[in-house]
Amino acid sequence: MNLAKNTQKLREYKKGLKLTQEQREALLGILLGDGHLETQNGGRTYRLILEQTRHNEPYIQHLYELFQPWVLTPPKLKKRNTGVHLFFRTISHPAFRFYGKLFYSNGKKVIPKHLHKYFSDRALAYWYMDDGSLQWVNKSTGLKLCTDDFKLGEVIHLKSFLENSYNLRVSLPGYVGKNEVIRYRISLSAESSYTFVSLIKPYIISSMYYKLSF
Repeated sequence: MNLAKNTQKLREYKKGLKLTQEQREALLGILLGDGHLETQNGGRTYRLILEQTRHNEPYIQHLYELFQPWVLTPPKLKKRNTGVHLFFRTISHPAFRFYGKLFYSNGKKVIPKHLHKYFSDRALAYWYMDDGSLQWVNKSTGLKLCTDDFKLGEVIHLKSFLENSYNLRVSLPGYVGKNEVIRYRISLSAESSYTFVSLIKPYIISSMYYKLSF
């Protein structure tokens, strides 16, 4: 039976849903990256929307499988100016409300002030799979996390979080983005990059190993 077309069956199905520990941890990292939550009823329920370029099809498929109990239809294609993307969305559910309030306190995505209370190595891994990449740091290979959409104060908060919670050496190189606005990204020293990889590697899926190739 198609749950999407049967309101009563869908309502009953939702009652049995509960986020697993793995889903909760992954969700934190995803929301620091490209994932976002959407509410259509003033914050009573939220739904998760995930999108990746077609180059990352194995990753979006992994996310779909991870959240499959919450999804009624598989990933679909969407044309963007940057190319073809794959996306899917979950059903709206009160289980996502905690994360909605945590990341969208003013209606726009923000960095939670007490992120350290909820974070884990798995969350760190999903953040990196979503928004991390390799870079050259003083003639050595290091890692960076794209935080372009966040304000400088929020990126500084993330820097402090990584330094205090994981004892990593972090810098915030800036660059001139769209509309001549200066954006900032998180850059890990070469030494800290090795530490970072040791933390996240157990949770990185095989198609994302290219981001760890050093």
